[in-house]
Amino acid sequence: MRKTELFVVGLLVALGANTVLGDITVIITTDEDLNDSGGVDEFVPIPADGMPRTVYIWGSATPDTGSIFEFNFDLTDSGNELSYGNAVIAPFFNDIENSLSDTNLNDLQFGWSAFFGTPPTVPIAPPYTLFATVDVAITPGTLPGPDTTMDLRGPDFRIIDADLNEIVATGTSRDLAVGCEVNADCDDGNPCTDDTCNAGICEYAYNTDPCDDGLYCTGTDTCDGAGTCTHTGDPCAAGEVCDDSIDFCIQVPTVTGVGPRYLRIDVNSANPSVVHAIRVRDTAAGLDKFVQPAGVSDDNLHDPNAQHGELVDGPVCHSDGDWDVVYVSDAFICPDTEYEITVATGVSCTTGALTGSNAATGTTYKWGDLDNDSLNRIVDVMYAIDGFLHRSNAPTYVSDVGTDGDPGLPNAPDRDTTMHDIMNVMDALLGESYPYSCEPTMLAQVEPASTVDGTLLVQPRQRRIRAGDTVVVDLFLSSVSNLRGYELALDITPKRPRSLTSSLIVEGAEVNESHASFAFRDLDYEAIADPTRVRLGSALYSGSISVGGEPVYLGSFTLRASEDARGKFMVTVWPVGPAMLLDPVGAEIVPAELNAGIIHVLKKPKWPRGGR
Repeated sequence: MRKTELFVVGLLVALGANTVLGDITVIITTDEDLNDSGGVDEFVPIPADGMPRTVYIWGSATPDTGSIFEFNFDLTDSGNELSYGNAVIAPFFNDIENSLSDTNLNDLQFGWSAFFGTPPTVPIAPPYTLFATVDVAITPGTLPGPDTTMDLRGPDFRIIDADLNEIVATGTSRDLAVGCEVNADCDDGNPCTDDTCNAGICEYAYNTDPCDDGLYCTGTDTCDGAGTCTHTGDPCAAGEVCDDSIDFCIQVPTVTGVGPRYLRIDVNSANPSVVHAIRVRDTAAGLDKFVQPAGVSDDNLHDPNAQHGELVDGPVCHSDGDWDVVYVSDAFICPDTEYEITVATGVSCTTGALTGSNAATGTTYKWGDLDNDSLNRIVDVMYAIDGFLHRSNAPTYVSDVGTDGDPGLPNAPDRDTTMHDIMNVMDALLGESYPYSCEPTMLAQVEPASTVDGTLLVQPRQRRIRAGDTVVVDLFLSSVSNLRGYELALDITPKRPRSLTSSLIVEGAEVNESHASFAFRDLDYEAIADPTRVRLGSALYSGSISVGGEPVYLGSFTLRASEDARGKFMVTVWPVGPAMLLDPVGAEIVPAELNAGIIHVLKKPKWPRGGR
């Protein structure tokens, strides 16, 4: 660090003719005795401990009779590291006729003026006359830096005669230095200076070392060799947004439509180990929502690192462990629509505290178009059936296009492929448009009222079986109007369970399409049995049937009794999807009667040794 200079400057102000009538010289020192040359020590050392040091202001003058002597000093420092006090006008001026003086330490200035009837005797060579003193102290912890200049100047430093002719004034300057004993006394808090104590005086040398302004988003910080910490600027790549709160460049997420009702948002690949929320926007529809994780996905999502997400009004901030790949499905996610996705970071879950990435866009598939070829074909129905059967070529996010039956959001996907989804894809194949509104204000629409009708019959082919044996249970339906589809599974309850291991297990399901009384025989339909979750169903491509009092066949389940099973088991029907029986628009047909089948499992006989 270069030594900070304290200047004593004589400023000439021309008033009328510039006639040289005399001169004045000013010198600064901290010693009362000047040396023979009239100068002072090379430095004026100021203690670093905050204790004041008196600075002496000496000078000489040769004013003429009738001159006015105006002498004003303004003691300043640009770095604001100094404090001042006890500015005293010396007796030399107090003895002068008509002397006036004023000190104003708040403005760090003091001055005086005098009228000379007869010029005083003032030496013009050493020893000089003491003009004034002022106490100067360095504020602890704010030592002068290399870019700081401290001036002792006189804005109206002049001597003028009775005709306002100016007398020439001259002055000298001296360095103001910090006094020290060890290098630590010289610490100026600036990493861009090397601070050393040399013979009791602090010296400062500029460096080009690394420095740190505490801000990630200003880039790499390096001293410029002139005492200033400089910065390379925004460290983020094009398209990224810098967030100083977490020292991170927020990258644009990867967004794709992965079905008519799902968006895939890859957050972690772009923004690992940060806190973030996900904003979803559809400007055309006035949609502005945030993603709320809805739990880890099941195996049918076929993406082990993914979660399901739903939309909520406010930001939902989560850490890296909660976000990775999110499949967003909601009533607001509609077919053939472009959505704008922003990843936001922040330390709290308030909109104002979030810093967002640039937006990425993703567009959902056309309604009913499960293979994303912009056409509605029979292959899309096959995709829906494969989704029903949990096949890997049609994961949930592709084939789940229906509803979860929520009265408030009837068109929200339920993260499962059901017969309702298959019927929707069939409708799209036949040219039916998307049956719900994508406008946020229209989402609370309600499906047609459920139809109460019919009787579901459970008929075991055998009423009594032995432990370890199997039995087939057939399902029949009677007295139903406007049936288009159904989806059924079994519920088995032991009437008097003997042990936790005793059970009657569903082993298989089938729709025997060749059954003489099959409900949709000779019609255009799809019949499906799901061996994974042991359910079955069937649906017409269009139209519906009405069933009279004569029961029609729906499907069959195979049950096996465990080796320790014993007693009576009640077999009933229950729905897998939103409904067991569906009408042409997907409304639920509620069976007026649910028949239960009773199977009596007998103890397995012990045969004599050597055979039966």
